[in-house]
Amino acid sequence: MKRLALLAALSTMVLAACGGSSSGSGTAAATADSAAAAQLLLSGVSCSPQLPAPAVQACDGMAAGDACSASHDSQSVDGTCLDAHGTLVCVPARMTPPMPGPIAACSGKAASDACSFMAGDISLSGACTLLPTAVLACVPAMPTLVMPVLAACGGKAAGDACSVTMPGMMAPSFEGVCTAGPGGLLACLPPLPAPPAPVAACSGLAAGDPCSVTLLGHSFDGSCRELDSRGVLACLPPPPPPPPIVQACDGMAAGDACSFADDGATRDGVCRAIWHGSTLACLPPPPPPLAACTGKASGDACTVPVDGQSHDGTCRQLRGSGPLICLLPPPPPPQQAVDACTAGQVGDACSFDWNGHSVSGACRAAPDGTLVCAPVCGK
Repeated sequence: MKRLALLAALSTMVLAACGGSSSGSGTAAATADSAAAAQLLLSGVSCSPQLPAPAVQACDGMAAGDACSASHDSQSVDGTCLDAHGTLVCVPARMTPPMPGPIAACSGKAASDACSFMAGDISLSGACTLLPTAVLACVPAMPTLVMPVLAACGGKAAGDACSVTMPGMMAPSFEGVCTAGPGGLLACLPPLPAPPAPVAACSGLAAGDPCSVTLLGHSFDGSCRELDSRGVLACLPPPPPPPPIVQACDGMAAGDACSFADDGATRDGVCRAIWHGSTLACLPPPPPPLAACTGKASGDACTVPVDGQSHDGTCRQLRGSGPLICLLPPPPPPQQAVDACTAGQVGDACSFDWNGHSVSGACRAAPDGTLVCAPVCGK
């Protein structure tokens, strides 16, 4: 009795899980399905949420390799049962890809046999040729545009003059030169265009040789110079003379005094390196703060004239890698701000008079350690 009660309880669970009904209103088929599901549940197998795919159903009761037929989108597809991770699936037979036209054209033929195939809307004729891949394929005959170019050099040697007449209106006829191509095949090609006048002017010359060119109605004398890494020479005019500020330092050293004429006036300066140090130019002397640190290192003492008086300072480098500049010591704080903290300590409240107004703040240490009454920020 306990076993029957257990079966009844399990049957109810299965019917609920699988959407069945335990009432007498169900059909005989539904009752059978429910009973089978209850029996499977006793064996630890739950009901299936859905039917297997048609490809799986098609191999029900078959073995791997058996022929099968599965329905897909109202069409029947023949195939073979294959084992897919423990489940037999009806897989359609592989479709053989269509044979390429050139290969199909030589099916059943021998090498050198005539053949033809369609390439789009164009019919191509040729001969069956055994390719390096051991495949017999139809190789089209040489295009009609190329044949006259080769025929024009029949019995001739490279460099001989030739003439090509194209059939119909395919291309204009031309006079050319027989030129050897890959494998020594001669073809009549149009002559190369004449080199530009600057290049022609250096024909047979070497780099640096003088030359002369007439271009666009103007003549100039120059020298042959290389245009690129291939060594092509061209006659180029001489480079323009350097500007006066560079000429003024010709033969001088950096730091030498110099002068040059500019717009009717004489400009004095000092020869200084420009363009990454490769050229000297006559530039205005550096301002006193920079001149005072010439040849010195950061931290060295320096002297700067200000209003006719000399002031001592220290050479400091600006912006990390900038030039050294002679910085004068900062001016001392107002005495009244110092007096306000004479008896105080850092952080003490303080005040002092400034231009008739009382300034409040807190005592802070200056760079030299002196306590100064610093005004409150923002006031």
